[in-house]
Amino acid sequence: MVDRSSKPTRDALRASPWTISTMTDNPLMKVGGQTLGETSKLRVQVSDSRGASFVEQVYTAINVDDDPDLYQKLLAGELNVAHSPRDGIAHSLAISVLVIWPREHRAVLYIPADLAHQALQIRAEFLERLDDESLVPSYMEDFVPIVGLGALKEHLKKGFNREPSKTGFEVFRGALGSTMMRPVTVQDDSGRSFSITLYTSVNCDEDGDLLAELQRGELNIVVSPFDHSTGPIPLPVILHKPSRSLFMLLIPRALKARRFRERAKLLRQLAASTVNLPRYVVNFRTVLGLRELQSIVGNVSSTKSDPTPTAPIPVVSMDSEPLIPVDRNPFIADLDEAAPESEPQDEYTAKLGLAARLRLSTSDSHHREWFNDTLPQQLSSRGLRPYLQPPDTQGLVLSWKLSFRELEPWRHLALHFLVQLHNLNIYPLIALVLAAVDDDGEVVADLYHCFDVKEPKQRAFLMHLARHFDVSAAIYDSNGALAEAARFSGPLGENLRAAIDEADRRIQQDKSLDFEAAVARFGEPSFPRIGSMRHPFTHELFQSLRLADETMLATGILSYWSQEANRRYLLFNHSFSADAFETLQDRVVNRAIELGIRLSPLLRRVAIKRERAKSAPELLKTLIENFTALATSEHNDLDAIAT
Repeated sequence: MVDRSSKPTRDALRASPWTISTMTDNPLMKVGGQTLGETSKLRVQVSDSRGASFVEQVYTAINVDDDPDLYQKLLAGELNVAHSPRDGIAHSLAISVLVIWPREHRAVLYIPADLAHQALQIRAEFLERLDDESLVPSYMEDFVPIVGLGALKEHLKKGFNREPSKTGFEVFRGALGSTMMRPVTVQDDSGRSFSITLYTSVNCDEDGDLLAELQRGELNIVVSPFDHSTGPIPLPVILHKPSRSLFMLLIPRALKARRFRERAKLLRQLAASTVNLPRYVVNFRTVLGLRELQSIVGNVSSTKSDPTPTAPIPVVSMDSEPLIPVDRNPFIADLDEAAPESEPQDEYTAKLGLAARLRLSTSDSHHREWFNDTLPQQLSSRGLRPYLQPPDTQGLVLSWKLSFRELEPWRHLALHFLVQLHNLNIYPLIALVLAAVDDDGEVVADLYHCFDVKEPKQRAFLMHLARHFDVSAAIYDSNGALAEAARFSGPLGENLRAAIDEADRRIQQDKSLDFEAAVARFGEPSFPRIGSMRHPFTHELFQSLRLADETMLATGILSYWSQEANRRYLLFNHSFSADAFETLQDRVVNRAIELGIRLSPLLRRVAIKRERAKSAPELLKTLIENFTALATSEHNDLDAIAT
């Protein structure tokens, strides 16, 4: 017989972690018919440290007014305790619990200390669940996240008073705290789409004039290039005022219905940040409209009321990462802090395992390539004298040596890595490009290496990358010391395979090609190595398409970028993952078919190719049936498009 009265012990907590998997998709919301605001339970599958699996019921929400005994159990550390059916050992399960006091209009999202590293994601998930609710009490919107049982007890002693963040002199240094602009695709009142760059964050201490424009309702005003009509863009803006330890998310009143989603989005962005997050940033403030903003930051300028939300130009999409980012690490373990001598010592090669590995250099005067065993000993000219090493197991290493002046942008800007195919009339060049990109998404500097797919050793490099895409880039200063290093490993193998196949076809068809001339042209300052046209895609885009108008806009965007020339630009210039693009197509096509939204001929071919229908007539029939069901339902947002 299992003793279920035993409490979890420290020894049990130190044992191998128990794994928990939910048996429902909505653990903090409607569980077993219960509604938001009630005590809720959830069935979970638990596997103990010895592999025994069993089902437990855990609490995910407690209404303290109705169930004070459960609340006391939580404070005593006795809530959500599982007992192994094999040996009866008790174990506290790391489950977040929503604690509410309806009479006092208070709510706390308690996050166990074991889940502290996931606190931002847990808050984001909770907000996304609130977004699914039709009616959310105001006190639930202002829930307080508390990490750890001790912090919860301390918070309760203070009578729910949420004290200002005590941050000392710590200032947030992340990109989200600086003034930034991002490209967005918008649609005017005639339904025509165009791209423009708008402000998404403002450092109020450094750019007070932008804050003044924002308060006057003059920031992010767009003029349509088609009929020159103007309109405000209802775009959330991050406001950072380090001097007052303020970090705010300003949501226009026109986007009030999206407030939970926007808060969740910012939390996920902060969770992905690699810099330290001060408390005032983690506990950022959400501001709804300009009047509320004025009450916080004061009159920077004469403040107008919020722009009318009745007829804004709708935002179609935002490009949060126009190029492919790479992980930055100035001291990658695989790279020495200084470039080795021209003739490396045996112990050095043995230490790093470099023996019998291929290294590639390029002459910047003759554009000829040869293979030797030296790092570049002279300064690289815009990347024309790189060093390429394919380690046995660690991927490829691409290196450059730059002057101290040329190093400057590489020390402070974001690094992006691209795999490109430039099918020039004189040769199909495959290039690896490392770019330094500023906050506006502009390329400030680039380094690169071009590959000749006909040359056996270089082709071996490419084939290796296509199988396992893992590249490290090292930048040395003129003294040979490692100044910057970055590593990228991502889903670009399919891009590279497609580039190799296209280059092979071109070489077979055209015998009068000149690789050296193509490299010379590629290296010209005026050559558009990285195109200026921005794309709106991230790997997470279109994950939560729900409404018909969102889906219609998404089909328009995908139709444009699915055109062959645009798709080639996306994959072979801006290096967006081919696999990810197919995933985006699947998301949009599947949702469009569910709603009966019209598909362009290109997307119809995608639907048939992905076996969503056996033929075009069958697909058309399904679209008509689903659209009829949508149009005749009481709840659809198609009228909003017409207005």
